[in-house]
Amino acid sequence: MSKKFTIKPPIWPKELTFEEFKKLNPLINENQMIHLYNQYLAKFLNELSQQKIHFKQSLNKNLQLEINKFHKKYNQTLLDTELKYPNINFDNPRGPYGKGIGAEGSVYFDFITSQWLTETETQQPTSLQNQVINQTLILTATDGTSPSFNTGSVFQYPSYLLFITGLQQQINNHPLFTAQLDVFGQLSGDASKKRFIGIIIQQYLPGLAGNTVIDDGETPSSGGTLFDPGVEVVTSNNFTGGTDG
Repeated sequence: MSKKFTIKPPIWPKELTFEEFKKLNPLINENQMIHLYNQYLAKFLNELSQQKIHFKQSLNKNLQLEINKFHKKYNQTLLDTELKYPNINFDNPRGPYGKGIGAEGSVYFDFITSQWLTETETQQPTSLQNQVINQTLILTATDGTSPSFNTGSVFQYPSYLLFITGLQQQINNHPLFTAQLDVFGQLSGDASKKRFIGIIIQQYLPGLAGNTVIDDGETPSSGGTLFDPGVEVVTSNNFTGGTDG
């Protein structure tokens, strides 16, 4: 696909100095010589400028012709490939994956906001924080791999929203997932204290294989320690909606 272009500019005509011009015209007296040299110099510079402009225009034209040839060849190759493999999405910036739909799942946290603050005297995490800090979340991707994400320490995050954002950014930075916050989640329990705040996660690779389980509710730590029995504030929705091309 790579083609090397070697551009060699022409050897431009040499500008004569006054002494060189004088030697070429020995029969002209010096008073006339200065006037004629100025005329020659003005004409020379004008013609040289025109030659360089024409050279640049020709260069641009040849370059455009090469680009047009490449586009024509590329488009034909792409068309031939799409006819041969009709179920492949070649417009995907991360690779030629199938034209299906990526599955979507979610993880929600049911926080009482006042309980996120650490004890000011002991600087110890609260009981709520102890449920969710330093835990792991394991997601099974469409390709069968199971990357793990860590919730981190309570002292990394001054608020529960930043705590969830930290986990969301980890997931979103992984090449097999995209993740966004659901900060306007459904109210639960006492509406003045609790709100579901979640992370909506989508499999980047499309396909039925992406309809994986986040937490089966039976196997201990099936989705990581974040779903252990002692963690009561976390719920999940398994990946669904993934389709093949």
